[in-house]
Amino acid sequence: MTADNEHPVIDPNQAQRESVRRGIAQFQLRLQTAGHHFREPPPEPTTCCGRGCNGCVWESYEAALMWWYEEAGKLLTVTQKNQRGPTTFGQHRNDHTIR
Repeated sequence: MTADNEHPVIDPNQAQRESVRRGIAQFQLRLQTAGHHFREPPPEPTTCCGRGCNGCVWESYEAALMWWYEEAGKLLTVTQKNQRGPTTFGQHRNDHTIR
């Protein structure tokens, strides 16, 4: 308990949390570098009781974070494809079927 008589937030993966935060920051930097103003990742929970509840707030957070990564990754993939330019039929050097 804290001095304010509040229960502390219990994070079952506290040892990994800083690594997750660094990964989020790096991904956000990639988005900014690509010129995207993508929404913020989900906020970390502040209400875990530590009793291992079915549907723990950390499980919901991790699911939301994975969805955020997937959506941001799709955006970066589309950006990378657009930067390379469209590939049209016949541009490949090893395409021997084109005469």
